Amino acid sequence: MANVICVANHKGGTGKTTTVVNIASYFARQGKRSLIVDMEPQANATLSVGLGPRSFDKTIYQVLLNECSFKEAIKKEIVGNLDIVPANVSLANTDINLANQPNNQFRLKENMQSIVSDYHYIFIDCPPSLNLLVINSFAAANNVLIPTQADYLSLEGLAQMVRSIKLAKQYLNPDLQILGILFCIVDLNQKIERESIELVRKNFVDEAFSTIIKTCVKLKEATSYGLSIFDYAPLSSGAFNYSEAARELEGRCQKLIVNKAREGMTPQGWPDITSAKNESNKL
Repeated sequence: MANVICVANHKGGTGKTTTVVNIASYFARQGKRSLIVDMEPQANATLSVGLGPRSFDKTIYQVLLNECSFKEAIKKEIVGNLDIVPANVSLANTDINLANQPNNQFRLKENMQSIVSDYHYIFIDCPPSLNLLVINSFAAANNVLIPTQADYLSLEGLAQMVRSIKLAKQYLNPDLQILGILFCIVDLNQKIERESIELVRKNFVDEAFSTIIKTCVKLKEATSYGLSIFDYAPLSSGAFNYSEAARELEGRCQKLIVNKAREGMTPQGWPDITSAKNESNKL
């Protein structure tokens, strides 16, 4: 059963897509089958792996509308063991077209169940908002990874994000856990960024990653070429940082599985859709 990880932050520009692409690529290079689900209407993850969003007639949007199966939308082995379900701009119509549909918060989860056992890791790249796309992602995931920058506005967004996850856990998906908070695009020469990291680590002792993704121009360049940092600049600081982050993420996933087993829970159990659907409207 896959570790299904929703990578989300209500604030934009925090490194979500870069984190998804590079951590998924790291695991794929380690021989672990990995899948990226692009839930961003701007299709940033799709573009970041070198694919053109306009070239696909079967995307995550068609999956959410039940117009095609999840398997039909998967683009296989874009690099080794890495697959992707692409997105395009049509995904922006999701809220309108699913607003009055039954179980609209669970479309992603329902469709994903057919493939969840085929992968070690599934990463869901979310848009910077709290809309039906993000709610579907919360419902389908086991864990949430929160990439954030080390500045005042990002910390305000982090607090809001944590509240949203708690509500999702209460009303939508009782199995949902915060996997961690990962600082991205960090310049440790700036005092305000060092102080921001210290503040988060003080208030989120268990959640804050020890790994920090430092500012690295090679990460931006890799994205422009549609490559992971490991394919574009494997000896760069960005490659080193994301290798460390991936290993820490794996350890955190294993720890959560052990904790759930001790509590007598199914390691990767998902909540029952029928019992949760009415409560989810409170989000």
